[in-house]
Amino acid sequence: MDVDDPHPDDRWVRYVAGSDVDGHVVSIVRAFRIVDGGTGAAGPLAERLDVDPTSFGVSAVVEEEPPVVLRPDGAGVRLVAGAEDLAALAPDELPPAVLRVVCQRELRREPGEGPSAWIHGAAVTDGTRTILVVGESGSGKSTITAHLCARGFELVTDEQFRVLPTAGAVASFTRPVLLKGGSTQFAPAALQPLLGERPSLVRPEELGATWAISGRPTDIVFPRRVEGAPAELLPLGSSEAARRLALSSLDLGGRPEPALAAIGWLAATAPAIDLAYASSAAAVDRLLEGPQVPLAATDDPVGRGELLDLTDDPTAVGVHRDPAVLTLALPDGAVLLHRSTRAVVRLNPAALSVWVALPAVPGPGDEIGPLLDDLVDLGLAVRVDPDRAARRRRLAVALHADPPASGRTVPEG
Repeated sequence: MDVDDPHPDDRWVRYVAGSDVDGHVVSIVRAFRIVDGGTGAAGPLAERLDVDPTSFGVSAVVEEEPPVVLRPDGAGVRLVAGAEDLAALAPDELPPAVLRVVCQRELRREPGEGPSAWIHGAAVTDGTRTILVVGESGSGKSTITAHLCARGFELVTDEQFRVLPTAGAVASFTRPVLLKGGSTQFAPAALQPLLGERPSLVRPEELGATWAISGRPTDIVFPRRVEGAPAELLPLGSSEAARRLALSSLDLGGRPEPALAAIGWLAATAPAIDLAYASSAAAVDRLLEGPQVPLAATDDPVGRGELLDLTDDPTAVGVHRDPAVLTLALPDGAVLLHRSTRAVVRLNPAALSVWVALPAVPGPGDEIGPLLDDLVDLGLAVRVDPDRAARRRRLAVALHADPPASGRTVPEG
């Protein structure tokens, strides 16, 4: 079937994305067409995904995207969208597959100037409080998000949000809550009769909520389901929050500096908690017992969470920072990120002071010795012995000397 050959079930799907323009979040409407090759799946998908942009009260710019094409494939459906080609999908696999296409498209968009980061997590807002729910798959992000929407919060996103420090906000694009098959027992009570054993797309209207595009972050929640445990909140320091956010970043590998800077801003802006729970409803009750106290504003760059520009003498003997490591300093320590390996390590204040002072040569019994050994073992630091330091010095002299005469060789590095 030709993509341009319309089928009666072809449908346009609109969604609204929030973007940072000159320090303000603006709403942009985007649309893509689901081309149905006779599967009959386009209509139900569009009903679940399509958003009416007029409810956002803004003039919208509609950008046509490459279509999502559905074709019969044996007992399943083949989905083709640009480079994405997924064969023999079952009907219940189509919604998350289409949402993944939309997520990847948003992730690949040019982020613009300044720091920003995509985080795998959910976000809800009530205009005063904006709660971010970040965690691994299976931690209960979607069910907690559904409960928050049922308790009066607007849905920003269920999947990924962009951190926008310039605008002082997080923003995303409209998409329903995706509840996995078998999650009925954790969902809001009013929703349970509508759910089954297959994944379900739940629009905010079904939870008594509405859509939102952005919010100013006030809470960062890292949930973890613990069988039989009462709902418990454990406050986290900003450096531990930044470490966990970095592990959930979707673009840290391709844009390490701006992404890590944005993560630092978020970790230093909103208080974070570890939420252990067994019941999603009880977890939300505990979370909403009282508002989180915003972190104190500060003019200190380290207090805002910023990248440090650290340099040292590469010819000195001792343990050196690996030049590929970024250092994000925060009020209670730091987070190190290796650009190549993507290793993420948190340092407490004492360890940070050692890190900043490198290169260093520990003496016999020196208490910093084990720390330096750990940094080297993690690939964050390197040892430069006297012979290697001498080679570095000869190389540095050669690189800054006049061009060598004919037959003269550059010293070995």
